[in-house]
Amino acid sequence: MHNRGDLIPFVAAVEHHDPLEAAVCLSEGADDYISTATEVIELVARIQSVIKRATAKQVSAKERVMTLGSLCLDQVQHRVFVASQEVSITPKAFALLRHFMLHPNKIFSREQLLDALWGWDKEFNDRVVDVRVWELRKLLSSDSSGINYIETVVGVGYRFVSDRDDVST
Repeated sequence: MHNRGDLIPFVAAVEHHDPLEAAVCLSEGADDYISTATEVIELVARIQSVIKRATAKQVSAKERVMTLGSLCLDQVQHRVFVASQEVSITPKAFALLRHFMLHPNKIFSREQLLDALWGWDKEFNDRVVDVRVWELRKLLSSDSSGINYIETVVGVGYRFVSDRDDVST
């Protein structure tokens, strides 16, 4: 078998399905287990699934963590740190912060943020964005640098303020 740290996915193919053998193969590092009697359509789907999972695991530390000053967002573990202290954050607030950090200094209307985070098929009052922005401002206020990360652009929307054009990843 391979080591869990390997980037190449491994699918164990055996002649007859045996639950004990499957458990051993998976515990030894196989990413999936199939018998040779598996239909082609299922085999293709399983291989595509394993490849997708393996690709997701290959996110480097550089790509997974975004930083700006004392603000740090870990995209994989869904954790946010302000001044080296982890802050508790809701999933939507996390998604909003991530969206802002991916697009520093860009102004977004409430409608654009609703579309990006909730999708147009949802029937939300656009004030739900204001609530999430308020939540983020409260969380980010523990940054002793005094930076106001989220700026209101009157009559337009919100902007994530950065003195650089990009947030380091």
